[in-house]
Amino acid sequence: MITIRKFKEDDVKKVSKLTVDCLEKVNSKDMNNSELNFGKQYYSESGLLSISKLFNIFVCEKDGEIIGSIAHNKNKIHNFFVSPEYHKQGIGIQMLEFIEDIILKDHKEIVLDSSPYAVEFYKKFGYKVTKVSKNEFGTFVEMLKVI
Repeated sequence: MITIRKFKEDDVKKVSKLTVDCLEKVNSKDMNNSELNFGKQYYSESGLLSISKLFNIFVCEKDGEIIGSIAHNKNKIHNFFVSPEYHKQGIGIQMLEFIEDIILKDHKEIVLDSSPYAVEFYKKFGYKVTKVSKNEFGTFVEMLKVI
């Protein structure tokens, strides 16, 4: 059984560790060292505290352990990570549905920037690729879902 709740400042250490772990174990396949180091700094504890002032962040817990995080600002999804140990177990689906329900109360479309790794996951839920670009994180894929 999982629970999804609002991020609290005292979650920052665990969420930072989870996110960096995802970058190193999953996303690094599509990143060079400079991009990976940028991501680690961006998702450091101080970086996450800054992000938490801009986005509505939620954490996913299983048995009291934080195993995922997801955020949004208006109709855009940000910072969606699930601990690699919990991939392919339906956790990401539950988190995506949770955040979509919040966004769709006020918006008719959802946008996000996906890592190359997650593009196929989003396509299963109706997201379409709108653009592929590069930034400090490396390659990212802009995606859109219209309701």
